Amino acid sequence: MNIERKKYLSINEKEAVFHLWNNEYPVQIQLDAIENLEMYLNSLNELIHYLVKDENSNLLGWAIEFMRENQKWFAIIISRNAQNTGIGSKLLHELKSKNTTLTGWVVKTDKYVKKDYTQYNSPIPFYLKNDFSILLKDQMITPIMTTVKIFWSNHKKS
Repeated sequence: MNIERKKYLSINEKEAVFHLWNNEYPVQIQLDAIENLEMYLNSLNELIHYLVKDENSNLLGWAIEFMRENQKWFAIIISRNAQNTGIGSKLLHELKSKNTTLTGWVVKTDKYVKKDYTQYNSPIPFYLKNDFSILLKDQMITPIMTTVKIFWSNHKKS
């Protein structure tokens, strides 16, 4: 399983990310059109994509890193068919190997559903297992969704 690191996505890759996003994220943050994904990606500074594909070039996982508020931020989406196979951990390891800190927002609870009405499970346990801290003081509570900030640093504590 190789991870492809690139600055720009092809049209087919954007379409695959669009479908991955809409299939795996809660319905509250679905994208209406691929143009919404393009607008989001174009708004990010110093954006790098990480792609994991199967032998038929189907997208199994996508991660991004970018700069925001003078910090390195990231996001990861894994296809449900590839969850619990190590792809998410491998992508996270790759991001950690390229950065000294990572910050992200994650859904805080399991109360949301995906577009196929299956439960969206909060990824907090995954990130805790991978040495992230949950910054409970940094929550974003909106009428749409409740999220919490997560943070990882490779700096040794003294």
